[in-house]
Amino acid sequence: MKTKPAIIAAIMLLCASVSLAMAACSPRVQVEITQDMFENQNHISKLATISAGGEIVVTLASNPTTGYSWTEQAVIRDDTVLKQTRHRYIAPDKSLPGAGGKEEWTFKALQTGVTLVSIEYSRPWEGGEKAARTFQLMVSVMK
Repeated sequence: MKTKPAIIAAIMLLCASVSLAMAACSPRVQVEITQDMFENQNHISKLATISAGGEIVVTLASNPTTGYSWTEQAVIRDDTVLKQTRHRYIAPDKSLPGAGGKEEWTFKALQTGVTLVSIEYSRPWEGGEKAARTFQLMVSVMK
């Protein structure tokens, strides 16, 4: 019977869609970009979907011993949709000279909408290299 495989496929697709939608609209989303990921490309963009009232945690590889640092305050295109609530540096597990750590930003999803978050890795002094690395996160906040 040809309709049975079609019905099974439709049910599987529906279940996958529901599971994906539930996972995509979770109350907490974590995005981590490691040093290895930045070795392949200096400008990385990601997408995230979160529930209103939820939290997004972005963790980026960082090594202040090189003179570079990420901007503490992320640029948020629409601050009525998302706001930054925290920024911190996380030291490396091992205390090896020159070892890199991580920087972490926490954002709160305020209301439904779409916004872009941008963070730059630069040497902040005058004449220093600007935007040697960039990270952008397109955020969609759902109900």
